[in-house]
Amino acid sequence: MMMMVNSHFLMVTGALTFSDPMLLAGLLAAGIPVLLHMLNRVRSPIVPFSTLRFLRITAQKTSRKRQIQQFLLLLLRMAVFALIAMAIAGPLVHGGTPQLAYGMVVLMLVGMVGTAAAVASLISRRGRVPINSGATANSATTPTPGANAENTKRRPPWAIWGLLAAALTAFAISAFGLTSSAFFPDSAVHFDGANSAVVIVLDNSQSMLAMQGGETRLSRAAQMAQQLILKTLHPAREAVLLTNPGSQPVPTALSTNRIDAVGNLQHTGSEGRALPMTLLISRAAKLLATSHLPEKVLIIISDFAGPAASETDMFAGLKHTPGIQLVLMPQGENNAPDDVAIEHFRISRGQAVVGSTITCKARLINNGTTAVVPSVELSVNGQPLSDSLAKLTLGPAGTGQAIRTVRLSCGLKVPGWRLIEANIKNPTGVLPWADSRRLLLKAASKINALVVGNSSRPASGSAAFYAAAALAPYTSGANASNAGQLWSINSRTIDYASLPATGLRSYGAIFLCDVPKLTTADAKRLSDFVNRGGRICWLLGPGVNPNIYNSIMFKQYGLLPGVLGQPITSIRGQTVNNVDVRSYLCGHLFASNRPFRRIIVANLWGIKSAAASAKVVMSIRSGRPLLFDQILGKGRIYTFTSSPAGGWSNIGATSVFLPLMVRIALGNAAAAARMASFEPGDRVELSIPQSMAPMSVNVILPKGHGTVNIKPDQNRDHHWRWVFDRTSRTGIYHWTTFNGNVSGQFVINPPGIEANLHPTAATVLAKMVKLKHPVLIASTDAQLLSVIKKTNSGSSLMPGVLALVAILAVLEALVSNRNPPTKTNVPSPLESGPGDTASLQSRKAA
Repeated sequence: MMMMVNSHFLMVTGALTFSDPMLLAGLLAAGIPVLLHMLNRVRSPIVPFSTLRFLRITAQKTSRKRQIQQFLLLLLRMAVFALIAMAIAGPLVHGGTPQLAYGMVVLMLVGMVGTAAAVASLISRRGRVPINSGATANSATTPTPGANAENTKRRPPWAIWGLLAAALTAFAISAFGLTSSAFFPDSAVHFDGANSAVVIVLDNSQSMLAMQGGETRLSRAAQMAQQLILKTLHPAREAVLLTNPGSQPVPTALSTNRIDAVGNLQHTGSEGRALPMTLLISRAAKLLATSHLPEKVLIIISDFAGPAASETDMFAGLKHTPGIQLVLMPQGENNAPDDVAIEHFRISRGQAVVGSTITCKARLINNGTTAVVPSVELSVNGQPLSDSLAKLTLGPAGTGQAIRTVRLSCGLKVPGWRLIEANIKNPTGVLPWADSRRLLLKAASKINALVVGNSSRPASGSAAFYAAAALAPYTSGANASNAGQLWSINSRTIDYASLPATGLRSYGAIFLCDVPKLTTADAKRLSDFVNRGGRICWLLGPGVNPNIYNSIMFKQYGLLPGVLGQPITSIRGQTVNNVDVRSYLCGHLFASNRPFRRIIVANLWGIKSAAASAKVVMSIRSGRPLLFDQILGKGRIYTFTSSPAGGWSNIGATSVFLPLMVRIALGNAAAAARMASFEPGDRVELSIPQSMAPMSVNVILPKGHGTVNIKPDQNRDHHWRWVFDRTSRTGIYHWTTFNGNVSGQFVINPPGIEANLHPTAATVLAKMVKLKHPVLIASTDAQLLSVIKKTNSGSSLMPGVLALVAILAVLEALVSNRNPPTKTNVPSPLESGPGDTASLQSRKAA
């Protein structure tokens, strides 16, 4: 049965206390060694002796060593009796750490021993009488007045005074530390229902959906939060903050109604993306700061995995409220599940057109403690592709091999929306939502490409001629349909004067080949085309008017990578020197860069003040850019600063030109998939023609959660856009315009970072916190009660004190047996003679 924690614990005023202080009377036993020493002390008799001039002068030195040994033994025995008495009295330390308390106790013992040793040295030196080698027996026993005067004037050396001062200082510091809160602040924990304000941060992220003991971690955590507020702590003010609030309201003040605070916790699920833990802790600290109650408690119930412990400054919000009592309640810390999850899934290569082969990358993570070899396969619209099965080896959780990427491929055989899904074969079921991950891709039967030149029938050798030939290699003529051939591009060629009358909605890419000039209206239509996902390719040649291009294309609409300067000529021509093989255009085209180096450029336009969004893909030997890749809205702009015509370059006649034109026309399937696959919290901009504005759009939420109507707004460029931001629920969303003419869909996957179940230890997190009270760590409410009682009663120092007793006892034995007495026949140092017999007998008697 659970019991409510109250504040009837004794307030601790010092660091070191004793469970039974009356037993400290046993400290008097420390005087037993002194008493025995005094009782057993034997004074040597004074015997008249003859001349000592033939004896070795060793008696004084031996006596001094024996005195020091006796004093050290006496001190060790006193310390042993004193420590035994302290251990029996039950020493307890409050606040700080037991290690610091042990250090203080040792420091006090050192101070006591040092003080006693210094005092003993002072006493022994003041009572010492010097022995003269030439003195007689009478002079040795009865000092002369001159000798007494000399001893009286002698002073002990500064080393003894320094030892005494250091010993007294050590004793004073240890006594002050053990009897005050300077080094050991008060650590008593007080939970009183009438005086407590409690805020619970409940982790309901996706990782808390892991199964453990037949139920999810989240279910157990929610029950624990209810138990803490309704029965265990029973606070006067409370609030519960969720890491993934989703569509639920966020508390802005502490509540006095416990039922309202925890009433819906048993139905709490995981929705949306987890908020930063730094934000939640700061928000909790602000809520507690508004309370006038003296006891403020912050409880974090979490598995401390993924985003719950990924921030190094997550406790920064507690700096201004050091009086808060922090409680960490880790869930599943000592129960690592044997589970493999898919953390990320995307398309790496391929085109969104029928006949193309799509290559996908799936990043897997092992949450178990042993290495595993999982199998992953693809499915398209729910149909598994057995030939896409792949395996890889994952190391234990927390190691460098625990996260790895696998490549999977599939072909696009029919047009339309394709739901491509990566699935783990034979999953453990610990984290079901992470066993698969999806993306949406709309495959076109063919891509329409528009070539714009100086004529609808471009002259042989012109830039438009080379572009049209590359886009329709199986036919001749400008307007070729590639009929009867398995070719994914339908190309059409027009002159630039016909561009205003040509609709652009049906095209995926537009190639502008050495076009002399374009109007502002043309530039606006091209800008709209790119912003909604289209692709533009500039082939800049000698017919370009740089003034019109700079004033309209660059400055007004940003359709160029920079300002066009003057054409740069190289008489001998320059070859291509640098190629970005990581780009979509140039990557995986050839086995080496040798085909690119066959391109020779004689003339090209200089580019000044290049935009930050413009990336150089290809450059010639002088370093001047030949090809730019630029992102604008949802689309891309590719700019060749030279032309395949007019003797400017030979690029049109190389093996590089055709695949570059084809890739530009077909587009990148990865970019297309990114426009239809998101995570919770992402803003989704729907691809709708500008001509549909200001018509609204209906978005159907997944799993029957209703329909949301959104209206368009205008960005700073006065372009209409339809943005949907209520993406907290995972699943497939369908949308359609109000008139039903345009429709589409997109998918929201769970946040991949929350598939990581490898936790950060609560003890490690506790070291990041600097508060007045110690951080309490407990996995359950019952453990929390036990930790509170242990904290209030203090940590026992009895084991450490008994260990010190054992150490000192060993030292005492070593010192006492250092010079054991032995029977030896000492040869007489006296010369033989009748006058020395009496002296030898007197020495043996002594």
